Amino acid sequence: MMWAVMGIGMIINTIKGASQVKQQQGQLNQMQQQTAQQADRLKASMSKGLDIKRGGILGGASTSIHVDYPDKAYEGLHKLQTGNLQERMGLESSMRKDFSKLKDEFFKENHYDTEFGSHGKGKVLTDDGGKPKVKNGAETTPFKSAREGFESANRLSLANKHGAQIDKFTKSEADRARSFLQQNAGQLADPAVQGELGRMIVSGKKKALKLQQEQDEERWRTEMPPTSEIQSAVEMGMKDMRGMEQRHMAAEERSRDHQDILDFEREFAAAASEERNAFRAEKKDENFLLDPRKMMELASAPPKQRFDQVLPGHMTAQLFELGIYEV
Repeated sequence: MMWAVMGIGMIINTIKGASQVKQQQGQLNQMQQQTAQQADRLKASMSKGLDIKRGGILGGASTSIHVDYPDKAYEGLHKLQTGNLQERMGLESSMRKDFSKLKDEFFKENHYDTEFGSHGKGKVLTDDGGKPKVKNGAETTPFKSAREGFESANRLSLANKHGAQIDKFTKSEADRARSFLQQNAGQLADPAVQGELGRMIVSGKKKALKLQQEQDEERWRTEMPPTSEIQSAVEMGMKDMRGMEQRHMAAEERSRDHQDILDFEREFAAAASEERNAFRAEKKDENFLLDPRKMMELASAPPKQRFDQVLPGHMTAQLFELGIYEV
């Protein structure tokens, strides 16, 4: 999966309709565009440096921060992620063909037990667990029509259920991140605090991926006949998919390009924090000379920092994806 620089919001976006080829291709195109746009924005800001204007009675020349931008690392990681997504799409396409063939063969010899009303409209009969009852005998056109209506209603119900799960999960992760930012508002430049936030973000990614996998599996199981043989085949297909995803995640996390990007983010954030701290120290001295009361206020209540001006870019981007723009 697109793991290393993919935020929780992007992972969640893959959950809705991930089994449709057209939507997957759109997802791939979107990922390529977003990665390229993000890289262009970061590169442009790095080339200009971070300008901190100094003024007042201690005013001096402006300073700029310049950190080498890892062009090759972004290109390499993007290539790895694109290849991984294409491999996943290929496996899912193959699974879809295999399952479709298995399903067609099943309904050549079986059909769902169906009750037909006075107008000939069929209603699939289900057991106590809501699963359709299977009967021997080839599926005729009326039975097929009733089954397709039943499956369509199930897809809609499942989509609503999964949507509610996604909304609940996203809100929970956003509330957790927002609470952390509020509690550590004055310490966001601290590497230890950033490390804890980073672990929280990674934890959220893994939970989002787990939710995606569970929903994928539920869609596949619901779409196929409920017999033990077919459900076992679905389980084996899902096992292959999960194994591939785990390999992709491990490869992206271990990649040198991924590490180079994280090192770049940390280096730039540390340099920017050092410049900001130096600037604030001079401003405190200036405020003290102008009005000692202002210095006392600053000492008792440190200025609140905007998280998007303190945290590394990849953390800020993922907080934005959760809908957090300010705290």
